[in-house]
Amino acid sequence: MEYSPTITSEAPERLFLKYALPCTFYLILQKKIPQQTADYLEKSYLENRIIPRPALERIFKEEYNEVITLGEFNNENIQKYFLELHNDFVSHRESIPEGLKDFCRIQEAQVIDMHEDYRATVMLNSHKMRPVKTKLVENVSLGDLVKVHWYYIVDKMQNPIIL
Repeated sequence: MEYSPTITSEAPERLFLKYALPCTFYLILQKKIPQQTADYLEKSYLENRIIPRPALERIFKEEYNEVITLGEFNNENIQKYFLELHNDFVSHRESIPEGLKDFCRIQEAQVIDMHEDYRATVMLNSHKMRPVKTKLVENVSLGDLVKVHWYYIVDKMQNPIIL
């Protein structure tokens, strides 16, 4: 299935954080950042605060560098990396244990249940269910086709095209 990513005019730093924020789960497991940093980043995103690029580069070094290899740090390259190239990057990283790679990949899913406190359950294309947070994407509804990264919905599939 192909789709058109959500068109956004938000600052590149915010868009990058939306897609990279789920990586904090892995960074915490690797003891590269404390839980407090992940909480601060999520709160900053939700409160529409901009995290400066040097901080994003320091925290999400590999993801940031992959975006920069595409050229300018802009929304088009951020979406290209996370929505088209990130899964291949994850697949070839030997430092990520095989058991975690499924979480690190950005996957298509359908919302099958909505819960309180910005939470939902999705059915991944692999026919596995996963609890997720809906905080990063507005107006998530039952039945929506979405992109999931770790335990977050990071994008809604606006115009799914079934091939």
